[in-house]
Amino acid sequence: FYRPGERCPDPARFLRWSEDDHEVRRGLRLLSLIGLPAEDESLHFPLDRGARSRTTQLLAEAEVTSPYVVFHAGSNRVAARWAPDRFIEVAAGLAKAGRRIVLTGGTSERGLTANLAAQIPGAADVGGKTDLDTLGWLLLGADLVISNDTGVSHLAAALRVRSVVIFPDGAEAHRRRWAPLDSERHRAVPRSVPHVVAEATRQLRSLERVS
Repeated sequence: FYRPGERCPDPARFLRWSEDDHEVRRGLRLLSLIGLPAEDESLHFPLDRGARSRTTQLLAEAEVTSPYVVFHAGSNRVAARWAPDRFIEVAAGLAKAGRRIVLTGGTSERGLTANLAAQIPGAADVGGKTDLDTLGWLLLGADLVISNDTGVSHLAAALRVRSVVIFPDGAEAHRRRWAPLDSERHRAVPRSVPHVVAEATRQLRSLERVS
């Protein structure tokens, strides 16, 4: 790519950079330039079938037998993290409505998920216990995923699992660039408990109508 105002080294091999391009479409434009046009903007992530039984065992060990909502409160990027007490506030409301909460996170986030589990009624903590494939199967079994703007949100998008993705306040350009393209199944929201609760409720009701 070359940025506007800079010299284009070779019009046949370089594309003009646009800050407003969504990352998926930016990548597809680049593939098209080298002769690989894409017909589908959707993300895809094939899961290892062997990991399904490990996920079933993990849920059994956590005594999760009812429909559940996944909460992923961590992120490697500090700027992307929503305050844990806000996740607790949202999760407590869903738990009161009868939704089981499953907390996910990487190995370095075990402290975070343990802290959340201690304050969310009935929450199951699987922080640090999943690899990418078991996490994928875990998401597939969920009614909804609520997460920061981080890798888990893209995995949910690739697996077509309904999600609410929380973006930093005032980050409209970042949201346009990274929010899932399917804005009906995946809702990008600002850091506001009422916004997150409203979208989570809307998504769960949509799921009930489909059922």
